[in-house]
Amino acid sequence: MNSLSGGLNGNLSDIGGKRNRTDNSVIYSTPSLAGLRAKVIYSVGSETATDDDKGQFTELGLAYKAGPISAELAYATNNGGKSATDDTETGVAVTYDFGMGKVNVRYIDFDLDGSDSSDYKRSGLGVQFPIAKGMKVTVDYFKHDQDGQTKDYTATNASFIYDLSKRTNVYLAYVAVNNESGASYRGSGSSGPKLAAKAGEDPNVVSIGVRHSF
Repeated sequence: MNSLSGGLNGNLSDIGGKRNRTDNSVIYSTPSLAGLRAKVIYSVGSETATDDDKGQFTELGLAYKAGPISAELAYATNNGGKSATDDTETGVAVTYDFGMGKVNVRYIDFDLDGSDSSDYKRSGLGVQFPIAKGMKVTVDYFKHDQDGQTKDYTATNASFIYDLSKRTNVYLAYVAVNNESGASYRGSGSSGPKLAAKAGEDPNVVSIGVRHSF
């Protein structure tokens, strides 16, 4: 969820980042040319009793980085992913580094074939700024908007990060969630604790931990 230090990581990992290790897939990334590179992921999926290519997906992505600007654009199609039939996902994310801080904006549209009421959009705005050597603060706002449903939610995250090394840090984070009556967002990512949230409740989550990038 945090656009600059975890979760979305300022990019479009909601679309394709989790698919880099998918079975039966091929990934090709181009070298950087004037700050621009491209990536293609294709998976043949797997055959089931009712679907010859269940899980088949294709993703196309473009990334640009030059000076203080980095941006990503991605488009993906998935057979039998989040819905019983095909779905498509389109997203864009842009980060600007001011030197004294960073700003990130992103937007992702999920079009789930078969039911308009299942379609949803996600958007976010995040800022990060240093407060001392090896220490920084991140504030992020995240919104989930589901078409024609009472399942919208927003989350505001504030975190303090202290770098132990170039690849390891410790963090203290607070997340405040505002769920509509039909939403049950729990305020933690899929890799976080499995916190329960009843529909319509507004959980507040405090977390502390160590993060290492391999």
